[in-house]
Amino acid sequence: MACGENAGFTSPTPDQWGAVKANIEQGMLGEQPPDDGHRRNLLSTSYHRIGIGVYIDVKGLIWVTEDFTN
Repeated sequence: MACGENAGFTSPTPDQWGAVKANIEQGMLGEQPPDDGHRRNLLSTSYHRIGIGVYIDVKGLIWVTEDFTN
């Protein structure tokens, strides 16, 4: 059994989906060891399922949670 979780947030700049891609996903993939837990989760071959939640709070911050499992 394997499970993991990534969480991150960003402002909606330059636009909401562009911010998620540039500031959250690319930021997670760009992490370097030894602090690269998000990147290792995204690239892991142990996980075969992913659940993604997106929430925009009252201040406009975009929160993304990724849950991984096999």
